[in-house]
Amino acid sequence: IFFEPFNTAAVSTLERPLAQLYAVNSLNGLVIDIGKYRTDVTPVYECAVQHNCVDYVPVGLDDCERYLAQVFKGNELLIQALSPPEAPLNEDQLNDELLAIVRQLWRDGQIRLGEVEPGLEEEGVTNIAAVLVAGKEKSVIEANQKKKSKGATAAEQARAREIEALDLITVDYKEKQLTVGRERHRLLDPLFDPKLIIGMEGYEQKVWQGGNMVPLQDVCGQAVAKADLDARVSIWNAVLITGDCASAVKGELSLASTIIGIQC
Repeated sequence: IFFEPFNTAAVSTLERPLAQLYAVNSLNGLVIDIGKYRTDVTPVYECAVQHNCVDYVPVGLDDCERYLAQVFKGNELLIQALSPPEAPLNEDQLNDELLAIVRQLWRDGQIRLGEVEPGLEEEGVTNIAAVLVAGKEKSVIEANQKKKSKGATAAEQARAREIEALDLITVDYKEKQLTVGRERHRLLDPLFDPKLIIGMEGYEQKVWQGGNMVPLQDVCGQAVAKADLDARVSIWNAVLITGDCASAVKGELSLASTIIGIQC
């Protein structure tokens, strides 16, 4: 079929991690593939997949989406807009609506990994956002811009920085305007802290390597540590994040926004 009807000069069958590295012009690297239900970690050295080093985390995009939907339940302004007292939604309907908003946010590029500073109390920020905006987020943001003017006092500038830290955005959803803060950047938190999904649906069915809830960063280290000593530096030279939500990770953009190359 390839040689005669399509007049193809050559055909090669590659394993997916190797093909993904080729796509970003690399021959060595660590490929992290975030799937729907699990995340695979595959070291590649000198164009060869290191099968003895391959590992995984039984946490995927589905877990991350459902986790962020639970986080959004702490955003009082958002919940009031979706489920007003005059027309309240039941628990299942509310969960479905929140999941749809989460998917819209990351697909629209409104979620970024690494935007939340370590130690920041995100739940508190959500509550502050609900109090501050109260349906007037545009005026708050405009006031913030004015306070940045040359004549602003030190107290005004400090307050402006506090409002800016909320990272508020307004999104259109089903003919509604919804306001969310920087808690939206916590989408991929369960990959780095799997304990966040304890109690969520499907948690009991997950199979962990060695029975321990090992986070993604540790799994990556363990996978590379299984490689030969002289290969480890080359593998760490390129870390490639792939999957539908790869655009949420900061880095060098490649392959139609689905593959992100990060130089370490």
